[in-house]
Amino acid sequence: MVFGARKRPQGELRWRTADGVERAARLLRYHPKLRLAVARGPVMPRMTPLLPAKNQRLRPDRWVVTLRHGRKGKPVPNAGVVSNERVRWGSVVEVPAQLGAPVLDLQGGLLGVVRSGGRKRAVVMPVRKILPFLKRAVLGERG
Repeated sequence: MVFGARKRPQGELRWRTADGVERAARLLRYHPKLRLAVARGPVMPRMTPLLPAKNQRLRPDRWVVTLRHGRKGKPVPNAGVVSNERVRWGSVVEVPAQLGAPVLDLQGGLLGVVRSGGRKRAVVMPVRKILPFLKRAVLGERG
């Protein structure tokens, strides 16, 4: 499980599934510059992992979808477009989003993760920037 965190999580991690079941998780790794944490929890048979998109470019005017937590923890999709604006950590998308939220293409492929979000726009880190961190966290790989 990947989630956004402004600082390193302390103590026991708990997360809630969309159907309201609360689970415990163990922190595997935290990256302060990316503001992302990776935790391992129990295997959830109905959860499908997000795979990288075939075309991972966050080009201007491309339609994207972000997922955020709605009422009772249920995921809520929001659609928007990639802006012409570029920032140090990635691309700006014109869509409401929350820190750590996945950014998907219209086929459901992972394009990136929200580094900072708001009510109208978000900064997205491209998947190519976060994959090395995820590999180290999950597989213990270097580089």
